[in-house]
Amino acid sequence: MKFKRLLSLLLIFVFVINVVYTPNTASADTIPAVPQSQMVFLVMDADTGHIICSSGNDNDKVYPASLTKVMTAMVALDYCSDLNKVMTISQAAIDGIGVDGQNTGRLKAGMTLDFESLLNIMMIYSANETSCAIAENIGGTIDGFIDMMNAKADSLGLTGTHYVNPCGMHDKDHYTTPLDLAKIARASLKYPIIGEIAQKSSITIDFNDGKSPVTYNSTNRLINQAHYGNYYDFTYTRDGQNYSYKVTGLKTGYTDPAGCCLITTSTSTEGRNIITVVLKAYSSLVAAQYSHKLLTYIHKNTCEYTLSTKGESYTTIPVEDGIENEVSLVYGSDLDMTILSSYFNSDKVVAKYVVPDKVTAPINAGDYIGQVQFYYGTNTTSLGSVSLVAAADVASPTPTPAPTPTATPNNGKNPKPTKVPSDTTVGQEDPEPSNLGGILIVSFVGMAFFVTVIIFINRNAKKLKSKL
Repeated sequence: MKFKRLLSLLLIFVFVINVVYTPNTASADTIPAVPQSQMVFLVMDADTGHIICSSGNDNDKVYPASLTKVMTAMVALDYCSDLNKVMTISQAAIDGIGVDGQNTGRLKAGMTLDFESLLNIMMIYSANETSCAIAENIGGTIDGFIDMMNAKADSLGLTGTHYVNPCGMHDKDHYTTPLDLAKIARASLKYPIIGEIAQKSSITIDFNDGKSPVTYNSTNRLINQAHYGNYYDFTYTRDGQNYSYKVTGLKTGYTDPAGCCLITTSTSTEGRNIITVVLKAYSSLVAAQYSHKLLTYIHKNTCEYTLSTKGESYTTIPVEDGIENEVSLVYGSDLDMTILSSYFNSDKVVAKYVVPDKVTAPINAGDYIGQVQFYYGTNTTSLGSVSLVAAADVASPTPTPAPTPTATPNNGKNPKPTKVPSDTTVGQEDPEPSNLGGILIVSFVGMAFFVTVIIFINRNAKKLKSKL
């Protein structure tokens, strides 16, 4: 009994020691695992374009489904800034929605609707015929608009994207990549109206057809919680401080080959702007849940990496025609990027400098001299650029003044200076002062002295002679 009791105490002791002293090997910086193996994700810093983390399929070919409509909206706004423009609905637009494509249920051939209403229905409810109607009215034909979409993709550097329709119905030649989708989302942030529409939970449209207006709910579960259920908490704690983030968009998508897709844009009270791309989910609920987990984790665990600090010295370059032979160049501004420390390698940061071989004085402190562009790894998207400016003034040497030439007469003697008259009487000059009186006095004294000496010698000549 005693042996068994001692053995039990020993085992308890060992268990307690292991519980207390065994280190936690789980990393605090672990990205939430995808709930379904086929799913793909990518997270981007919206400010710099840096890929914070991904499932590793960044450039794989995927089908965008209705995520296509973000590009449709950008191209339409590039070519039409008038949101009140009235657009006519054609039968081709209605017929071009694809098999089981989402539609308004109210648009008929020959009806008209303003551009803003069509844009709202397209982005919020994802109605396909609104995409086709916009394309026809702006591009002349749907094919013409598709050419504009592909040209826009080229201008954004989307090397893995090609469009064959404006709404996203499936076609093997209608494709993109996770990285390109993030780039599209980042580009859309430059269009305020897209962000304004994407944040709406619903839109009510009056078709002016004698029927009641229709309210269309957003298909985005993270935006329209009033409709789908308030399941998502957008708060988090960092270092004992409470913060929150806001979902600002962007777009849902679905086809059988693409699965359920969701691009989400967000901004936090800390000032971080994050884009997530989630693709190939089995349901819109799974896509929304995983996007929420990613966003909360990223906002909570990311930190800032400094690319440049304002005033920090970069190098010196030669100065020509200056009192100094060189001038220091410093960074003109701060530039930071959002990172997950365990998924970031500072050795992959590439800085490309554009600096002249030399500069010419004069130079003022703060003058623009060159710039630096930052990249990460093989990513061709710049993380940002910073100006390189002069750290100090560099003046040109002060030239030695040439001697003032003096007029010289032919005899080589300098002329007497002419006194400047003190009044303004024209033609009157001061006479040159005369020394005649002094000369006469000196002469008179000299003659008197000479006569006195002669008289003295004559009177004493005999005495001097006897002495000699």
